[in-house]
Amino acid sequence: MNDQSTEKETRRDDGLGSARRAFTVLGLAYFTMVVVEYIFSYGLTFIGHRYFPDFAATELFYWLSTSGVIYVFAMPAAWLIMRALPRRPILPAAENGTPLRPAHLGGFDFFIAMLMALGIMQVGNAVGNVINAILALSTGSSSISGLNTIITMNPIATFAVVVVIGPIAEELIFRKVIIDRMSAYGAPVAALMSAMVFGLVHGNIQQYFYAFAVGLFFAFIYLRTGNIRMTILMHMCVNFFGGFVPSMLLRIIDTDELTNTLKRLANATADSAEALKEYISLLTSIYPALMMIYTWSLTMFGLGIVGVYFLIAERKKLTLAPCRPAETAIPREKRGEVIFLNVGMLLFIAVMAAVLALSLFL
Repeated sequence: MNDQSTEKETRRDDGLGSARRAFTVLGLAYFTMVVVEYIFSYGLTFIGHRYFPDFAATELFYWLSTSGVIYVFAMPAAWLIMRALPRRPILPAAENGTPLRPAHLGGFDFFIAMLMALGIMQVGNAVGNVINAILALSTGSSSISGLNTIITMNPIATFAVVVVIGPIAEELIFRKVIIDRMSAYGAPVAALMSAMVFGLVHGNIQQYFYAFAVGLFFAFIYLRTGNIRMTILMHMCVNFFGGFVPSMLLRIIDTDELTNTLKRLANATADSAEALKEYISLLTSIYPALMMIYTWSLTMFGLGIVGVYFLIAERKKLTLAPCRPAETAIPREKRGEVIFLNVGMLLFIAVMAAVLALSLFL
């Protein structure tokens, strides 16, 4: 009995008590965010369809019950809990002891960073698609991302939510709020926690890998510059080029009509002059649409390859070494225990595991 008590006291006195409490608060904050999001979203959906079916069928109700709930209720709930943790300057102190001012990326550096972000996004997206395909083959279900929904939405509303509101809110709550508080335990730990939470809260396997990878890169940019506006702008560009533009192209093209035309084209034959005329007519009708898709896809793919090249070529510069050192260094052998073996993080991981599992079947 005395040996067990001594072991517990030793564990409490290892100097990591504040770190354990910090990661408990972190887990509880984002666990609360997810719970609030789903309770409010499903609650509004139930009330809307039961008592206001006409309004529930509108696009406005969709945005209110999804993005509105996240940005108005769920994220502020996480922020209020995270306020219990002290903030810490991101940048190291200057020679006179005052913190350095946030840095701005020049136009060329920002362009190169954007290429890197696009390359990371494409690699992560490819990994997610492969994993999703394997799951589809093994379980008969695939992880639902919900991205296809925005194809039918109003372009102005889609732009406002996807390109403006989303990046601002997400960079503040997943980058600034987490890194400002977790950097006390080291820049690498703060970056990884920011990326992990950001990836998981996307709620599906298909998006997790690229969200984690891009989130890690954004965390690196914020830690090196101390300027959240840089990552907000970068996030806006990624969402615009990777999400908004493709959705608008698919809206213009009318994918249902394109699919039906392709089926007719596959069944067409050229064994007569009339059949050949119909074949050419079908091919001509879909040619502009196909060229738009292929051109945009190839452009993004090419930019992604260039971005990966710069990542490899500049890899020695992509270091967190100049960042402010940790105030409380967590020994390598205790990181798993301190970061994850607490009530808050266990609750967050458990609820996100359930959400990811449900994304395969709902």
